[in-house]
Amino acid sequence: MMKSKQIWTLALAALMLALPTANVALADDATAAKQVVLHLEEPGKFEVLHSRAQSTNTGAAFFGLIGAGIEESHRHGKDEEREEAILVHIPDDACHNHLVESFTLRLEEKGISATVVYEKPGKNAGDAYAIRLKIDACGFRMVDTTDEDMAAYIVAQYRIYKPGEKISGKLEEVTMIGRDHRQWEAFLEDFEGAVEEFRTVKRRAGVRLANKIIYMK
Repeated sequence: MMKSKQIWTLALAALMLALPTANVALADDATAAKQVVLHLEEPGKFEVLHSRAQSTNTGAAFFGLIGAGIEESHRHGKDEEREEAILVHIPDDACHNHLVESFTLRLEEKGISATVVYEKPGKNAGDAYAIRLKIDACGFRMVDTTDEDMAAYIVAQYRIYKPGEKISGKLEEVTMIGRDHRQWEAFLEDFEGAVEEFRTVKRRAGVRLANKIIYMK
């Protein structure tokens, strides 16, 4: 028969082994209990920033404000031509496409239910976490003016409301730049690669936004 001291030692060891599992279970339960509402207030605009990124203000130097306006208009027109050329191959040009899907999927992986609405939240977030998301722009922009390398990108601003709170957290920005940097002509020669890179950037932005909720205390 075991002595009482041995019994207590074994019982304590069993308790210590069980604690980490219990803590993990509690943490998972807390995460799963979260409910999220994503308020997409502005869906953003697809843009190609190439000529405008190369602005030298030559027009302003030689012809004043009118010259600067003409130069800017010319650069904007060249970028619009680039937008039209690639949008033919991007059927889902909306900035929120793929971002919203990856946002909800990432939360579902953690057992968190998510709802997407296209309006501003009410006076408070109710029983759910609320995110007010405004997408500024997405598309392709120059990331290296020396080599004229372009990359896919998306820029958005958001605020998070905790359940029951009328005051939101601070305004934050999420900027995602693609890892594939090429000259514009190279993207045009590989439309499938360009489209997939564009979608990947939006997916990464959605995951990052979801993680803000997942790891929020």
